[in-house]
Amino acid sequence: MNPRILLLPLVAALFAGCGKDPVTPPPEEKPQLPKKAAAKPRIEGENDKSTGDRYVTQRAANLNVLSISGGTSHDFSKWFNDNDSAGICFMAKAKVDYMESFQTLPDEILKHDVVYLSANQPLDSLSRVALMSFVDTGHGMVIIHPACWYNWLDWPEFNQRLVGGGTKSHDKYGDFVVTVENTEHAVTKDLPTSFRVTDELYHFEPDPQGTPINVLATAKNLKTGEKFPAIWVVKHPKAHIVCITLGHDGATHENPAFHTLLKNSILWAAAK
Repeated sequence: MNPRILLLPLVAALFAGCGKDPVTPPPEEKPQLPKKAAAKPRIEGENDKSTGDRYVTQRAANLNVLSISGGTSHDFSKWFNDNDSAGICFMAKAKVDYMESFQTLPDEILKHDVVYLSANQPLDSLSRVALMSFVDTGHGMVIIHPACWYNWLDWPEFNQRLVGGGTKSHDKYGDFVVTVENTEHAVTKDLPTSFRVTDELYHFEPDPQGTPINVLATAKNLKTGEKFPAIWVVKHPKAHIVCITLGHDGATHENPAFHTLLKNSILWAAAK
């Protein structure tokens, strides 16, 4: 038999598919990844319950504030930290570091422009020296409510030099009126000329031997009419110091007038 005849079926089979499109295998299906939930927007001043972080530094900080707090008779963490730190960050565009333990205070304080002092707990000797040096080198300070008391009887220099006096008593917690006496000062800018608060009316008394003060606002007992300084600046030769006797609890810390006062005080203390 002719071998060419045997090859014909094979050649025919090879050319049977010519002219047809090649078969393309179907594309592999990629596994579908689960869709991520939309990120919750970070709200200024909001706490993250999982980490404990507070979103208060979303914008670039113009200044750094050290909040020195802690002691007795007040909810320091809630009002002087959670409330005031967020407010300072938001309103004064600042970064706030909060401490109630003072082991690192001497090392940390000079990294800041302003101290926000609300503590009435004991201060060790190194922390006392650090606070005085901070002010003597021209840094600002805002001294509020608990720290305006005569807390450290073995450290009279604090009240004499930085507060210009002190407080030993106050009215029973209740309503009283704050009246702005100096409307031209930067600390009282945009404050109502008078506003009512529910707080402890501190019986602040200037120290004749202390640094002179400039009273910006007074607090008036609604029953007796007796007045006491409520907001003042201390005429320190090198530093801007603001003292505020208001601030026992949320009735004041959530008051819009207090928000304005806090912002103004921090910015003025920082010479901004």
